[in-house]
Amino acid sequence: MPVLVIEDLHWADDATLDAVRYLGRRIATVPALLVLTLRDDEAVAWSPLRRTLAQLDATVTGWIRLEALSPAAVHALAQAQGRDGDELHRLTGGHPLFVQQVLAAAPGRMPTSVREAVLDRLDTLDAGSREIAAIVSASPGDWNGRCWPRCTRLRPLAWMRPLAAGCCSCRGRW
Repeated sequence: MPVLVIEDLHWADDATLDAVRYLGRRIATVPALLVLTLRDDEAVAWSPLRRTLAQLDATVTGWIRLEALSPAAVHALAQAQGRDGDELHRLTGGHPLFVQQVLAAAPGRMPTSVREAVLDRLDTLDAGSREIAAIVSASPGDWNGRCWPRCTRLRPLAWMRPLAAGCCSCRGRW
């Protein structure tokens, strides 16, 4: 059975999306497998990709969601390299690419690939949301008490965009 793999569909141009739509509508009629990989958070943010995915033949489409690595898995990977697993999980949220890249970098250094991935996500935000992400990133620890008043004064509910884009996360109670 032929297999066609298109990776990182979230970076696809219009021509690639056209090809995916074409193949996706016809895949059920041929003995072949079409495998698409993408970051689903990117798909939500980019409507041409979202529309393309909606046009795939639902009767033959399956989704496999890759979840973040568990704290135990991150700890095992970190321990094998003499690193602090709890800190690594806190920094990466268990994101497999980030875990791998941080472990490959020298201790205490942020790898370029992780920095670029975060900057790519920030680029999808409007200016106000990027400002909120900047405020949050400069406030270590419990940002609710330190930044919350400033963020909500800027634009009510705008603080949700950096969270939705995966640029930052919240822990604890709101």
